[in-house]
Formats: sequence, structure tokens, C-alpha cells
Amino acid sequence: MTDRGHELTDELLKELESDIHDEYEQAVRDMQAKLSEYLETFAKQDAAQQELLKAGAITEEEYKSWAFRHKMIGKRWEEMRDVLAEDMHHTNEIAYALSEGRMPDVYALNMNYSTYEIEHGGRIDTGFTLYDHDTSEYLLLEHRDLMPGPSTRKQKQIAANKDMQWNMKKIQSAVLQGVLQGESPYAVAKRLASVGQMNENASVRYARTMTTSAQNAGRYNAFRRAKDLGVDLTIEWSATLDGRTRHEHRMMHGQRREVDEPFEVSGVKILYPAQAKLGGSNIPQELIWNCRCTLLSWVKGFEGETVKSSPAMGDMSFEEWQHAKERGTNSDVEQFDRYKRILKSRAPKSFDDFLKIKYDTPTTWSELKRTYRGEILAKRRKSDIIKLKKFNTLADPMREVMGAGEKSNPNDIKRILQDLRDSGVEIIRRQGAIGYTPSLFGGTAGQFLVEEGASYSAWLHEYKHFCDDRDSGFMGYRVFQFPDICAQREIDAYQIEIDIARKLNRPDIVKRLEKLRDKEVEKYVGKR
Repeated sequence: MTDRGHELTDELLKELESDIHDEYEQAVRDMQAKLSEYLETFAKQDAAQQELLKAGAITEEEYKSWAFRHKMIGKRWEEMRDVLAEDMHHTNEIAYALSEGRMPDVYALNMNYSTYEIEHGGRIDTGFTLYDHDTSEYLLLEHRDLMPGPSTRKQKQIAANKDMQWNMKKIQSAVLQGVLQGESPYAVAKRLASVGQMNENASVRYARTMTTSAQNAGRYNAFRRAKDLGVDLTIEWSATLDGRTRHEHRMMHGQRREVDEPFEVSGVKILYPAQAKLGGSNIPQELIWNCRCTLLSWVKGFEGETVKSSPAMGDMSFEEWQHAKERGTNSDVEQFDRYKRILKSRAPKSFDDFLKIKYDTPTTWSELKRTYRGEILAKRRKSDIIKLKKFNTLADPMREVMGAGEKSNPNDIKRILQDLRDSGVEIIRRQGAIGYTPSLFGGTAGQFLVEEGASYSAWLHEYKHFCDDRDSGFMGYRVFQFPDICAQREIDAYQIEIDIARKLNRPDIVKRLEKLRDKEVEKYVGKR
């Protein structure tokens, strides 16, 4: 049984799935380019070996043995495999964040819709104030157990390690098959699409599960609110009846309960479909993942002073009901209260000031909302979600010339590190990555990630990005709203490395750096 709220939730889910697909499509293209570039370094040797194979000078097994030893054994291959796995892991993180960021909208929509169904069906007015993104985001932050997935730092760390190891194995397997079959670098690189698709499928399943959980959490809490106000109602489990429906959930279809009475699925008590936890215990994953069920309500009557009879409610569509609710001021009062709690001294001084900003100055209101949501997200995620430059000799060609910066120019590196620390930069040693990332919300310094072995020029490159961020007053992620500025910063940072390569009389390295620079600039402003 599909209702208007379910249809609107499906529309939000389709938008989310489209955004996730775009992330993986771009990630796979980037990974294919890196792998193809790596394999091209063996092109001449490979062509010679294939000629010997055609001439009968070597056997097919001897060719495969050569290809495996040269292309898939050793530090260069391990670096490349780890870089590709790290790329996919970061894309998975971004997909997770996209899903997480949409859940407040799903929760708010279904909290509102279910309250509408109660007021519409019972022809009553419960004095409800509409939920919006901000309200739901604050609620979900305070009650993390409403959403499925790892919640503690340790659980997330374990999940991240498993993700990395899984992708390393899948990449190793996909590339090995192509290499042993003598495929071209381009053809081997195309095999990464299957790895990307497996990751995308998992992220979409997670997005769908989160959506179902947020949808039903919103509905259930709407029902509980109504019951607490004196509305007599029952709730009903509604399954999507098709060939993909679990037997356990098909059996639940149409069953009704009192609001506080849990359903029982395969011996497990659960208050609503896709509920993540109940009473501090995790619900078995096999009862949650890919669930498409929802909750319905049936109003029998009401009592109490808060709930009023309102025949007009029975004639309203959901959209008309929302519009009528938006005319009140209760939502503004509650919203101002939330902004004061989160922003403290940065919130408007009075309720009148808040209303003037919200309704009369759209630019200032947009800035205030961005600041508020930034604080909410900062509590939820302390680490930036950004695709970093993945470190290897392809991304840091000066390493071949200068070696590790901390050995070639130790005093300069110490001065850089001291300046970073003095400025409040979080310095992270991470295998397989180098990059400065601005803070998510601005006003403070970001993170400096670096692997031992990065060249002196790579240090200078990323230090330049930090200096640019500091000179701008630590704009944070707002800088990505200005692609021309981002492009120029890349040009300036690469120019430092190019000048060093020229002084060392390495035109080959200059060309490689210029190629890397152009790729980075293209991400922001297209081909020049």
C-alpha cells in the first residue's frame, strides 16, 4: 500500500542514488586513469614479450609468469594497489556521508506526513509544529541509535579496515585477470569498473536501508506523539508485496499493534521496520538490510485538552495541510531556541532579530543556516570528507629525483611542521596519502596528511595550499564554491615544484608535473 508520504520518500531516495552514482562514476574514471598510466610503463617490454609468444620463442605460461613478476610484484605495484583501494574507500566514505546528510529530510517528511494522516483521518488538530531539516538533524544527532551502521569510533575503524582489505583483494583479482590475458593497459583498467559497481551497489543498499529506517522512525515517533496527546490509534505493518519481499516481512503484512507494543519478526521484537536498535540491543542485520516496509496508522478516537476537533482537516491534501501549518510561529520559536543552543554567542541576539534575518535578509539567512548546519555536522564528523591526493611516485615524481624530503631537507621540513603546529593544523601520518585539507566549516586550520617518503617539493606544494588557506582567513570548504580560486591555487603550488625540477635540469619531470597540474585544474574549470 503506497501513500503520498512513501511516494515523496522514494523521490528523495532516487535523488540520493543519482548523487551516489555520480561519485562512483567519477572515482572509477580517476582510478582507471591511474592504473592505465602505471601499466603503460611496461608497454614496450610487454610488446616484446608478446612478439616472442607469437613467434613461439616462449610459452603462454612463460609469458604469464613474466607479466605477473613485472607488473604485479614489488613495491610499485603494492603502492598502486593501495592507492586504488584508498580511492575507493574514500568514495565509500563520501557515499556514506551523502546518505547520512539526506536522512534528516526523510525523517522530517515522514514525521510531518504521519501527523497529517492522523489529523486528516481523525479530523483533529493536535497543535503540531512542522519538522524541518534542522529539527530532524538535531534529533538524529542526539539519538544516533535511530540509524543503522557503525556508531562508535572503534566500530568505524574496524569497518574502514575491512573495507580497505576487501577492495585490495578485489582490485588485485580484477587486474591480475587482465594482466595474465595480455590485455592492453586500457582494457585492464576497464576491469576496475566491476569493483566500482560492487562498491556502488553496497552503498545504494545502505542508502535504501537508512532511508527506510529514517522513514519509519519519523512515522513511529509521530504516532507516539499523538498517543501521548490522547489520540487512540493502532499502527499497521505494511510490506511491499513482490518477488523480492522476505518471507518474514511478508508474514508481517497487515499485522496491527498498539503504539508501544512491538512487532515480533522471527522471534525478534521490533517497533518499526528497519529499526536499528531496541532496548540497547542491535536488531539482526538480516531483518534490516534492503527492507522496504513501512508503517500505517488507524485513528479510533481522541480525548484530552490538547487535541481539538477540526473537520476542516479532513478536506485538506498533504500539501495544503503543510501550508496551513507554516503560517504559525511556533516553528520559528523552536528554531530560534535550537540556534541559540548550538551557535551560542553567534546566534541572533533576540527573537525579533532572528525573524528579520529569516524573512527579510535571504543572504544573511543562508549564511546563518550554513553556520548552524556546520556546527551540527562538526559534532557528528570530526574528520573531513574529501578526496585527497593519493601518494605514489606517479603523483610525486620529484621523489625519484630528491628522495624523501625529511632526509634531503630536514631543517626546512622541521620549520614547516613547526609553523603548521603553531597555526593549529592537525598533522596526520597516513600511508598512501599526501594533502592539505581545509577545515569543513572555516575559521580554523585544517589537516595536513603526509606519508613518510614524500619529496621536499611535495611538502612545499601542500604547504603552499595551507598558506593560501591561512592568508584567506581559513575559508574552509567555502573555497570550493570558487573554482577559479581553487584552480589558481593548484597552478601556484605546482609552479613551485616545476621551478625546482627546472633548476635540477629535469625536463622529463617538468612535463609530468605539468600534466598533473592540468588534471587538477581541469577538475575545477575544465580543460584550458
